Amino acid sequence: MDVPEQHASQSDTLVENDSFLIGESIAYKNLEIFPIVRSGKTESQKYRILSEVIKGQDVVLEETGNVNLLSISNNTKDYIFILAGDIVKGGRQDRTIENDIIIPPYTKKVPLESYCVESGRWQKRGQEEVHEFSDNTKVLSSRDLKLASRYSKDQSAVWQKVSEKQYKLNKNLAEMKGENVDVRSPQSETSLQLTLENKELEDVTKEFKNNLNNLNDFSENSIGFAYAINGQFYGMDIYHSRELFAKLQAKLFDAVIAEAISEYEKDISFVPVNREDLYVLIQRMLSANVRETKINEHTMERMFEGDQGVMFETVEITQRKQWVRKNYIFKEDYKSATEQKNQEMIYIR
Repeated sequence: MDVPEQHASQSDTLVENDSFLIGESIAYKNLEIFPIVRSGKTESQKYRILSEVIKGQDVVLEETGNVNLLSISNNTKDYIFILAGDIVKGGRQDRTIENDIIIPPYTKKVPLESYCVESGRWQKRGQEEVHEFSDNTKVLSSRDLKLASRYSKDQSAVWQKVSEKQYKLNKNLAEMKGENVDVRSPQSETSLQLTLENKELEDVTKEFKNNLNNLNDFSENSIGFAYAINGQFYGMDIYHSRELFAKLQAKLFDAVIAEAISEYEKDISFVPVNREDLYVLIQRMLSANVRETKINEHTMERMFEGDQGVMFETVEITQRKQWVRKNYIFKEDYKSATEQKNQEMIYIR
């Protein structure tokens, strides 16, 4: 998985045997999104995603009695790809799934490692089922939450980051809308899922989408994206299949926008990031220590850990034996390799 030393043009190879192009950024306020485009066509295993199958009886996702372990049964002939960070709503508490995982057809009671993204509740909520989960519309919406659940594997840190997320959203949405905002739901004040369903947040999210030109057509020529907030790279998500990315992009972009809103600062000035810096970051990360973990009979995870961040590579290990997703999470203290004095400052109001 080599990154060439010379990386001045868009025709560089970012990942072994796969040619990628990094497009010009789409930007609004403090958020910059860079499309990642593959050169040429590839064949991939077709997957359904959790939000397609969780309603009805295509799958049964249920409690096990172990707070950090769920169980899923696939009643279809299809392979299902579940995203690390997927939030499932209902049960005794809303959960987020720890790892990317591939669920093969007609399999029963497959264990899913998970973390609570809600605290204090351990009973039925409204009309939801208490033993099963019936909705998946959101994913984790901050790099701190992603690192706490997938990297640190720390339930206490997940709860803390949910609380911090709610505080930041309250503060910044009030600033943006000029009125008091409380994203905590009366149904469950600690639920991240219900926070992400908040109407004020949805209104500002729509504003971002309306001003991020071409965002709705992103999947037509892209298999992923990188994003930066306040002039700092936060993450990059690449999929082997354009079809899979297209299915996931709506909730991925909602999460990124929610993160940008939570990190918004009025009158902030920052240097726009340089897409060429991505090559430097990836090169350093791919030279870092790698650890392999078998998630289930169909899924393996490779984790590359470096000073600038961590990359999770999800590999399908029984059929095509190919990578499915590459997810980069850059650390908070990363500083751009580009000298700020040579770039024009952007002011956000």
